[in-house]
Parts: sequence; C-alpha cells; structure tokens
Amino acid sequence: LSPANGDAAAPSSSGAPSCSQLELVAVYPNLSEEDPILLTKDDLARLEEGGHLNCTLINYRLRFFQEGLKSLDPEMFERCHFFDSVFSMMLMQ
Repeated sequence: LSPANGDAAAPSSSGAPSCSQLELVAVYPNLSEEDPILLTKDDLARLEEGGHLNCTLINYRLRFFQEGLKSLDPEMFERCHFFDSVFSMMLMQ
C-alpha cells in the first residue's frame, strides 16, 4: 500500500470527480503496476461501523489476496483467474 502523492490521479474524462478531487490517500500496489487500486478518504470512511463496502474496497481486498498468492505460490497463481467486482456485476445482468 503506497501513500498517494498529489498528482497520482488523472482527471476523469467522464465528468465524475477524479480521485485527486476526492482526496486520494493510498495506491495499491503502486502506480507502476497494471490497474492499481486508488483508495480515497471516502473509501476509508466506508469501513466505519454502519458503512457499506463499495467496488473499490472489494477490489482492493481481492488484489491484496492476488498479490499475496503470487508471492506465496506462483504456480497456483498461474492457474487462477481473478475478476474485479465490475466484471462480476456485468455477468449478473
């Protein structure tokens, strides 16, 4: 989990607020990796009691598991497929 710096997130082309506008606090595993997970203060606030998980938090935990498996058992990692929560929602439609 890497601390975020101020210029870590690019502006959003969709018109939605970018991560930098939502106070980016961490990047996992880091920005040089493919598809890093960008955690904002809003994401972390959802971990408080009564909060609800969002796709970013679910994807963070999945990615954390994925990176751990890659380190502990590379052979098993190569036999696994990981899909983020957006892909799962698309399958259910």
